[in-house]
Amino acid sequence: MYDAIVVGARCAGASTALLLARRGHRVLVVDRSSIPSDVISTHFLWPHGMSYLNRWGVLDQVKAVTPTYTAIELVNDGIRLTGSVPPELLREYFRDLHGDDSGVVQSYASVRRRVLDQILVEAAAKAGAEVRTGFSVRELIIEDGRVVGVRGRSVDGQTVEERARVVIGADGRNSFVARTLGLPKFDERPRCTFAYWSYFSGFDPGPGQIHRRGRLACAVVPTNFEQNMVLVWGPSDWSREFRADVPGNFQKALDFVSPELGELVRSRGVQEERFYGAAHAIGDAANRMVLRAYARWQETACTDPAAAGAVPRLRHRIEHTQHLRPADVPLLARLGVTASMQPTHCTSDIPLTSRMLAGRDLASYAWRSLLDTGATVAFGSDAPVEDPDPFYGIHAAVTRQQPDGTPPGGVDPHERLDLDAALHGFTAAGAYASYEEHLKGRLRPGMLADFIALPADPYQVEPADLRDLTVALTVVGGVVRWQR
Repeated sequence: MYDAIVVGARCAGASTALLLARRGHRVLVVDRSSIPSDVISTHFLWPHGMSYLNRWGVLDQVKAVTPTYTAIELVNDGIRLTGSVPPELLREYFRDLHGDDSGVVQSYASVRRRVLDQILVEAAAKAGAEVRTGFSVRELIIEDGRVVGVRGRSVDGQTVEERARVVIGADGRNSFVARTLGLPKFDERPRCTFAYWSYFSGFDPGPGQIHRRGRLACAVVPTNFEQNMVLVWGPSDWSREFRADVPGNFQKALDFVSPELGELVRSRGVQEERFYGAAHAIGDAANRMVLRAYARWQETACTDPAAAGAVPRLRHRIEHTQHLRPADVPLLARLGVTASMQPTHCTSDIPLTSRMLAGRDLASYAWRSLLDTGATVAFGSDAPVEDPDPFYGIHAAVTRQQPDGTPPGGVDPHERLDLDAALHGFTAAGAYASYEEHLKGRLRPGMLADFIALPADPYQVEPADLRDLTVALTVVGGVVRWQR
């Protein structure tokens, strides 16, 4: 039995485990993800955060691989200011909160989460915490009104139960722990901005810069791997127009807010990664709004010789695409928009949708209907909101039933998929959505040899048992990475 189980091993969970382990507690920290890996995060650390890393003894590791600086440049409508957080203010903050001001530093950094999380996880393990990644918590064990442990699935597919004196939820904004316990939100901020960012090499911007002009802003910050994070943000009510042409509007925003930075990125910047940002739409009104935005972009691009080539090249998509008006179903195929969907949302949401959407004329989780119109339907899990196990998603796509077999025949059974279509959604369609169909999604000469071997033929398994399939062998890039 552990003193504490921490659910979530990213920066919040790993640091919690680190501090508890250093106090002599027996700690288990679990995370469904593999680490190191990136998450959606602008990963900018102010001196307060850097001071905490220093107090925990890991700042030198961060600085060894991440550019740092002691001042930041702010340009507001052409007025340029350079400065930093006053040291005495930092010391006062730590004295008020912790009773001492040891380890206070005045530096800034933009450290990628794949770097920071790995450093913190390794520090937690060194302090004595047991770290298990690839561990999916499926259930909280509750006895006499108290959470006394977790039940989950290990990386090798085994069901595991662990118990502790206290269970700590550090699993992010969409916390499984908080949702399971129905915990109230105590500090919820209204959504007021959108943001897009990517990573560029080829230039040295110096220290971090933040530029603002009117209601738009941008920033450039040196980060890991000899790259710079370039970020643009603005008010949420402008997001629909912005995402109609993210690359073009990104550059236009840079040129408007800071002509110097815009020219630097245009003339010398080499974009190393995609733009981080996508259109997420769940309800029918939101999906219609996004489809109309894509349609307007396509109409404009087709009449502009400079942009016309982008129409067949860009693969717009909608994340979730859960509820559509029947008249909108054919639009995805017509516009070339990929429906990026998560089958387990359909089955997890059955209690919610049966209550809130009863009587409405909607095409909900309309996988079959979308495929019949010729649309691309790519499947995923939406982890950490849902379990990342693909067999859970395949089961949901084929049966449209909850794990207990309800409702009989599945919800809206006419939208069920056969196994071929479900597997295609999780493999070839996903590779197409990420522009990687030449590398992934199929087993062909010249493509990556990424595949798994199963102990049973899924085509000979009853549909209700698909979610119980396990993996016997994992091969990545032609190399056996795991074997039962």
